[in-house]
Amino acid sequence: MRKLMLTLTVMLLAIFTATAQDKTISGKVTNDKNAPIEGVSITSPDGKYGTQTDKEGNYRLTIPSSVKTVLFTYVNYQTVQRNITGNTNYNVLLQSANKNLDEVVVVAYGSQKKEAITGAVSKIGAEQLEQRLTTNISQALAGAAPGIAATTGNGQP
Repeated sequence: MRKLMLTLTVMLLAIFTATAQDKTISGKVTNDKNAPIEGVSITSPDGKYGTQTDKEGNYRLTIPSSVKTVLFTYVNYQTVQRNITGNTNYNVLLQSANKNLDEVVVVAYGSQKKEAITGAVSKIGAEQLEQRLTTNISQALAGAAPGIAATTGNGQP
């Protein structure tokens, strides 16, 4: 009887261990011009597991075997959802979303649609910043539009 109980316990532990294994998926993310995309987010749908692509568009993600899909997201590209099967290599092509990014205004605490803003909005382009002789971006922005003030801290709390 004791041998039977010990055998059943070992078998149950082996089954639980086999079903709780992680798997590693990897691959490359490219755009419609076959160029690698750096910084693409690869996450599980619940957001618990994730990684980003490197400079060459490569990624490696270890997920539990219970995760059946992963999401590939990047700004101004359509989100791709991939089903995870027995493969370990998933190369993904992201298509441009062709959204007009002028409709979104980035503010200090988030982003809002342009029509929801009640205050004044100014645009500072790269050509304006290139004309300024400074090595600090905050100093380059100072005075470029009304209401922008830049201060430099001395490092003390």
